[in-house]
Amino acid sequence: MNESGVSDQTLFRLFVGDIYVFCVDNFCVTTSVGPDRPTGGLARFRPRRIRNGEDTILKNLFIQGRGVRFLSLLFIMGFLFSCGKAIRPSSMTHTLAIPVFENRTSEPILGRQVTAAFKETFTRRRFKVVRHEKEAAYILVGTITQFDKTPKSLHRDGKVMEYRLTIGVTYILSPRTGNTVSEEMPLKWNDIVHTDWVVRPDLFQDRSAQDRAIREIAQNLSQRATNTVTEFFSKKHS
Repeated sequence: MNESGVSDQTLFRLFVGDIYVFCVDNFCVTTSVGPDRPTGGLARFRPRRIRNGEDTILKNLFIQGRGVRFLSLLFIMGFLFSCGKAIRPSSMTHTLAIPVFENRTSEPILGRQVTAAFKETFTRRRFKVVRHEKEAAYILVGTITQFDKTPKSLHRDGKVMEYRLTIGVTYILSPRTGNTVSEEMPLKWNDIVHTDWVVRPDLFQDRSAQDRAIREIAQNLSQRATNTVTEFFSKKHS
């Protein structure tokens, strides 16, 4: 144990973008191996020693470790990168089509607003969202069944001061077989999310506040749905 409290046998690692940096005993190795580049073993490593006054950030992050030989470090890194599993981010494994949600409420364009949030969230969570259903391995069908705007609080004169907005959605996730939707192992569930917004005196501003509330609910619904679908796939492949 050195004066910094870090074990001498510790292997330090820093990942920034697609650059990996490993340091032991004041000696660093960097590699450009990343999610968009194939692993290439030791041939892609660029060793360099940290000098006084150089690479201050690295010297602060990687406390000088002692007792681990440089050749051992190269062997460990070569093994990890050759396996291609240790620190490479997981790739997209599920293609998903999300048609525009059916809107069974009286609120116009609500289906498109909610669907846009779902596509954005699923893409961000590393699903491959495709435009055409025939290109997808799975299809997520959503139906908006509830859109309620109810007063939450009133002014003394009886005018509404704050509204509560509630949106409910039902989902069906089905695998596809060829050009038809398979009925095998469909996942069905429903969800309801609500949020509040303060009434604005100007009609345009009040409508903008309601639209922001709709976007907030759509994002929450999509995040919860993504968690449900991810858990479904995890159990399916476990």
